[in-house]
Amino acid sequence: MLYQGSGKADAFENISTISKYFRKQKLEHSVIYRPNKVLGYLSILWSISKAKIFIFDSQNPGAYINKTNTVFINCWHAVGAYKTLGFDAIPENLREKKEEKRVERVFSGIDYWICSSKLQADIYAKSTKIDRKKFLDIGIPRTDLLFTQRDKNYKKPKIVLYAPTFRGRQQREVPKPFDLEKIKDPLLNGLIFAYRGHPTSGKSDIHEGWLDFSCMTYLELIKKTDILITDYSSLIFDFYLADKEIILYTPDLDEYKFYDHKLYFMPEELNINNTCKDYEGLIKCIKSSIMSRGKYSNKYRLLTNSCKGNSCEKLYRLVLDYINE
Repeated sequence: MLYQGSGKADAFENISTISKYFRKQKLEHSVIYRPNKVLGYLSILWSISKAKIFIFDSQNPGAYINKTNTVFINCWHAVGAYKTLGFDAIPENLREKKEEKRVERVFSGIDYWICSSKLQADIYAKSTKIDRKKFLDIGIPRTDLLFTQRDKNYKKPKIVLYAPTFRGRQQREVPKPFDLEKIKDPLLNGLIFAYRGHPTSGKSDIHEGWLDFSCMTYLELIKKTDILITDYSSLIFDFYLADKEIILYTPDLDEYKFYDHKLYFMPEELNINNTCKDYEGLIKCIKSSIMSRGKYSNKYRLLTNSCKGNSCEKLYRLVLDYINE
């Protein structure tokens, strides 16, 4: 059984990528999505109790039932490790004990956790307090798509995508598209600016002059984009694998670390250049990305080096081992 936990079909494209591969291999399975009503959750919990293998991409609904013979595999929805997870992510302004119990419940009962690298596995094992042996560095399934579509031919950047990450605490809003009048520059003439809201944020309000890429699939998004502007989103690792330009624009860094998540790596630790906190710096970064390739820390490679285009195959073989027991 495959479970899309974002509540939105194909939001992270891991589950659909796995399902497509399983169908190709003629492996019988079913796909279910997070429901909107309580009865839907009860139905899912019943289905989980009957399933031999349950693969999910977010928090584990199986954590709310007593342990069964079901094998729980978390393929997660994020590549790499940028913003903190689990116990590491508990903000200083929340009641620690209450939040610790919530985190412990959310990540309980996981048999295997799929990771994009050994480094990600080490970080996540420590942050969730789950046995390191349960973390398998076989690569994130959706990244398989990148290896069939990767364009090695350099082309002059044309489409700039702004994709800020989710603010989950205290109902903080995801940053909206900025006023393009503030980044006027002759060198930027001819660039097309697009915005992608976080998959869990709903419909985006798009300012004049912006295209809305919020409903695009993962693969479409990466194929169309030449330069990514984001803040704390793990999308940076997907775009790194796709050999795209990355700008880290973090005007609210201190607030984000206080209200939402701490970070495993500061922006400047990942991007040796093309990191900024204001519009003036953003203009410089966009111009730099147009003129030459960005310089990125070796941490990008270390956090993604298990993504080699065959992650679904490795997951399939793991599943077969349990089916054939």
